[in-house]
Amino acid sequence: MKTLIEEDSTPPVLLLVNRDVMSGIAIANAAKAVGLRFQPVASVEFLMDRVSAPTDRIALVVLDMNVAIDWDVVSQLTANAGSPPVIGFGPHVDIEGRRRAKSAGLTRILSNSEFHQKMGEIIRRYAEPGPIEPE
Repeated sequence: MKTLIEEDSTPPVLLLVNRDVMSGIAIANAAKAVGLRFQPVASVEFLMDRVSAPTDRIALVVLDMNVAIDWDVVSQLTANAGSPPVIGFGPHVDIEGRRRAKSAGLTRILSNSEFHQKMGEIIRRYAEPGPIEPE
């Protein structure tokens, strides 16, 4: 199976802001399957600290929109030209949350079911270096 890393390099990181252990385990397994290291982050404030630390290449940020998100902080992250793709998933009926996510500059916003059904494909697509192909 093709992974996103070279044999000799340190795997890039997928950061997840999430408090659901079961969902986190599934995302960790999907990340590992494509060659990413997985790191959970307790909040978007901690996320900013982690992204600004130059120790590892951050390949992708995943936001669980089922928890409270500080969209102003997310906007700071996405405004940076060098920031990794940021995708979010949450309830399809949370129209206000989806609007705020879009305003904050998320790369993609998915419903809970869509994200969980296509998790591996989505992680691979958005974590690969280079431009993201349109759908």
